[in-house]
Parts: sequence; structure tokens; C-alpha cells
Amino acid sequence: MGRIGCQPNVVTYNTLLDGLCKGERTQEAMSLLEEMYHNVLSPDVVMYNTLINMLCQRNTVEEALAFYREMGKIDCQPDIVTYNTLMNELCKRNKMEVALALHKEMEKMGCRPDAVSYSTLIHGLCKDGRIEDAMSLLAEK
Repeated sequence: MGRIGCQPNVVTYNTLLDGLCKGERTQEAMSLLEEMYHNVLSPDVVMYNTLINMLCQRNTVEEALAFYREMGKIDCQPDIVTYNTLMNELCKRNKMEVALALHKEMEKMGCRPDAVSYSTLIHGLCKDGRIEDAMSLLAEK
């Protein structure tokens, strides 16, 4: 692209990143992110969601959480997809306290939980034997 005077933008990088993530080419996806930083482009929420989803699928939820925290440092606002992806993975791993803390943070940041958010947390709480907590969350909804 650069050879013909056309510079890649965030959409171009998002498209490439999505393909790399779907192909499970994690290292290349991370290299692409570095290239984007080098080209002084700021990742957007779509790019972060793609990375977070890939990392969750590869069972590296801690790395996914690190990218979530990075979003706040560069003023990239997480959206409902970000939160639901992370909460789902945390619930699968029985990390309910972290998932519930993320739920509170989500509300604090002005991102309103949806049906997926609540059903994910309620299912995780029930799976963890915390029926009363699940009922409380249901009443909150």
C-alpha cells in the first residue's frame, strides 16, 4: 500500500488483525499491533475487542485483561462487547469475583449491562453455587 502512496489506516489494520486472529496467528497479530503503534495510529475499540476475544479463546484471560487495562491508559473506551467477552471468559474460569468487579466497573464507566451481561454473570454464579447472589443480580436487572 505504501509503495503506491496509500497509507493503511485503523480500518485496514482492524481487517488484517481480524484475519490473523481468526487464523490463530497470535504472534503476527501482536506484531501488527506494534506496527500500528510505530505508524502513530491509535487502536480503536474494535481492534481491542478483536485482540481480547482472541486472547480469551486462547485461554490467556490475564493477557486479555492487560489489554483491557491498556484501553483506559490511551483513552479508548471499552464497550459492551469488551465487557461481555471478558466477563464470559472469567465466568468460564470460575473467576467470579473478577467478573463481578468488572460488572461494577462497567456500570461506573457508563456502559449499561445488557441481557448477555446479566445472563453470563447469573449463569456463572449458579455454576459456582452462589444462587442467592444470582437471585440478587436478577433482582437488580
